[in-house]
Amino acid sequence: MATTEPQTIVVFARNRPFFGAQVTMFATLWQLKQLYPSATLKIVARAGAFAFLKQLPWVDKVIQADSFKDELAAIDSTCGLMISFRATSLKHCLLALLRRPARRLSYSGRFGLDWVWTQRCKPNLSVYRTEGHLALVDLLLPADAYAVSCACLESLANAELRTTLRSLRRLTIMPGAGEGEFKKWGIERFLAAAESCLQRGLVDKVCFVLGPDEHKERERLAHWHLADKAEIWDKPSLPDLCALVQASALVLTNDCGPSHIAQGCEVPVVAVFDENKPEWFWDRPNAVCIVPESGQPINTVPVDTVVNACCSLLAK
Repeated sequence: MATTEPQTIVVFARNRPFFGAQVTMFATLWQLKQLYPSATLKIVARAGAFAFLKQLPWVDKVIQADSFKDELAAIDSTCGLMISFRATSLKHCLLALLRRPARRLSYSGRFGLDWVWTQRCKPNLSVYRTEGHLALVDLLLPADAYAVSCACLESLANAELRTTLRSLRRLTIMPGAGEGEFKKWGIERFLAAAESCLQRGLVDKVCFVLGPDEHKERERLAHWHLADKAEIWDKPSLPDLCALVQASALVLTNDCGPSHIAQGCEVPVVAVFDENKPEWFWDRPNAVCIVPESGQPINTVPVDTVVNACCSLLAK
């Protein structure tokens, strides 16, 4: 146990509604529950920014707070630990000052108001977002961020499905990107890479993870000449997505929300990004990020370069 267990923990989550922004908070919330298993863990965010956080079994309550009054009310008299992920919010300094929970954790650098927080650390945009969030929990008890993330997502996975999926050597491909085409390597290039891996006997099956906006990708896959070697995972649940990722021999992905499940698991990853983004790519063993030449679009990344990276990781 890090310190005396609080009755209630209140976490002010980031308000970005994107899946990836939420996934990178999972490990921190899970670790808090490991440290304080009897505490009530409450997450506070604006409407639309917590859809996936509500599905986490270790989160006791998710509170919609669209005003300062709502956020203030979330910090009741039982709150012994308050954590804010919002590095530039002066509002949360005021909330902490008004309610004064026994322990108040956040990032430093808010215009001379660091003294409001009982513990703090500097925000670091040069590390992956999950590591940045877990740095706050490290103030309570240091831990290895990657090990915490892997354990968190393993606990979330559908274990029975994961065991079943491991009967075949699977390449999982995540070709979508909710923020726009500039992040997409392109379905034709993904198919070419998949075909090369199948022809070389590196994998038995290719699984395509698709979201609600991947209509073009879904239509193209329906007419792929190797469709008998493919599976479409259409908007899988969180437990099923975790199971698929953990059962995969390798994940090949764009910079997209589901990629952060893969990055946080103990699975090889080849990511094709439009540019270097250390905050959104976890530079760890068995993970490779490929970007185009400076100033060039993502679709200029050669298929051979990506296939070679996949082959290198699959051969380990």
